[in-house]
Amino acid sequence: MMHRVDIGPELTQGTVSDLGGTLPEQVTRGVTEIALAVDRVIQFDSAALEALISFDELARSRGLTCTLIAPSELLQTALEITGLFDQLDIRPEALGDSGRILDLDTEITDDAVDCVEGRESPLQGDRS
Repeated sequence: MMHRVDIGPELTQGTVSDLGGTLPEQVTRGVTEIALAVDRVIQFDSAALEALISFDELARSRGLTCTLIAPSELLQTALEITGLFDQLDIRPEALGDSGRILDLDTEITDDAVDCVEGRESPLQGDRS
């Protein structure tokens, strides 16, 4: 079962710490994933980012998954610059979306890689 928490527009160390205090209750309720909807976050500092890492570690120690859902552009940029983007479970889509970017059975071709990397694909044709 997922427990969704909407955060924003401010993400603070205190907010994240308060969430940590609720983890025992969440485990008792049968929650397996804490989903932090952070699409509205526009204000935060380094202490809040550090608190996210601590919260993720605490959640995992209790057998829970912590997922950041649809980080705002500003938050995502900060997570990428600090290297935290690769340390946290992040879903760029809003809850309710399939979350699949590519079907696992789909063959990845050089043309698909070119398209994703912004190079012209033969399927696009000449745009001049």
